[in-house]
Amino acid sequence: MISPAVRLADAAARGPYDGYLPAPGSQPIARVDGPATPLRRAERLSPAWPLDRKVGALLDLSLAAVPGWTRPRRVPSAGALYPVDAHVFAGGIGHLYDPIRHRLIRQPDRPDRPGPDGVLVVLSLAPERTRWKYGSRSLPSLLLDLGHAVGALAAAAAVVDLECWIQGDADTGPLSALTGRPHSLVALHLAEPAAGPPAWELGGDRPRPIAESGDLVTDALIELGSGSPEPTWFRTGLPRFTDDVLRDRRSADPPFTGSLRSADLDALLAGTPLLAATAEGLRDAQGPVASGDARPVLAAWAAGQGFVADAAAVLLYAAPLDDYRQEHVRAGLAVHRALLGAQARGLRARAIGSWGQADLGAALGRRPGTSLVVHGAVVGPATATPTGEDTYA
Repeated sequence: MISPAVRLADAAARGPYDGYLPAPGSQPIARVDGPATPLRRAERLSPAWPLDRKVGALLDLSLAAVPGWTRPRRVPSAGALYPVDAHVFAGGIGHLYDPIRHRLIRQPDRPDRPGPDGVLVVLSLAPERTRWKYGSRSLPSLLLDLGHAVGALAAAAAVVDLECWIQGDADTGPLSALTGRPHSLVALHLAEPAAGPPAWELGGDRPRPIAESGDLVTDALIELGSGSPEPTWFRTGLPRFTDDVLRDRRSADPPFTGSLRSADLDALLAGTPLLAATAEGLRDAQGPVASGDARPVLAAWAAGQGFVADAAAVLLYAAPLDDYRQEHVRAGLAVHRALLGAQARGLRARAIGSWGQADLGAALGRRPGTSLVVHGAVVGPATATPTGEDTYA
């Protein structure tokens, strides 16, 4: 059940453009100060590295900026301006990760974190970075980018031979007590292989209700901070990609015209809840769902982005949004996996996060509100498809 503030924030994001424009020169800049610990890069990876060195490589492959650049390189979710901060707890000491300079900043006022061997990473949102650009339409982009950050960390963990367990439904109270940030929504536990799920809980009392802030997006995040009374740890099931795929990934620019080999599209859908729209119709990992070319309608739904209409394939994550926070994080994770899969297969891809009133279920004759488009991506071939091969155009 969606709470009132979340319903209002979602309506603002899906409704007509409200005319909001960011104030020039007022963009919030993430700045991290304090005693710093430089981290190693992910060059010449070795499974024999100790855990502390693997953490540097993991952050380098997931959340770090390209050296010399001033913005993180991870694949964004529709231009959310990187609102996710990573807090790293190891050996009872808390740090905030600086992705521009690739170092850990000691947080002396953070409490020690007792626990088993391993590293705890807590992801928090800095909504002002996204709100500066989108105003009251920011909520979905914030949560989708959180899902992309989870996917980036999980994929990097596999590369450096670490197990990655995720808790995405915890209350923000215990997590925020660790980070000192109000919107701390996801925890990841990293450990050596075969360690198994964490034998401990993030614990603590459920957070006290926080008074409304008067800001639509902030009030929605406050309400979404109340998680499950029995949060669980899970693994993503992402395939293992090479470190080159994680280093080289970029969002491609239009156009995405051409044809995809059927083997490529099958690989992108396998093991995911994603749908694919091609000129032939809609399909999922099990096979055809509906006939007819939906791409022109999808382009209209996607804020009128015309290149969607003739993309070789449009990947979609659709859900009823009964669990708003979880579905958006899962959507970001699923699309991030598809973007990595496209990179690994030499395909061109780009995430699409603006979907307005896109009700895929209603368009297919189902009950309205049961299958809303949450996130997506366009995919095109790197080169012309050789003749004689099965393709999706």
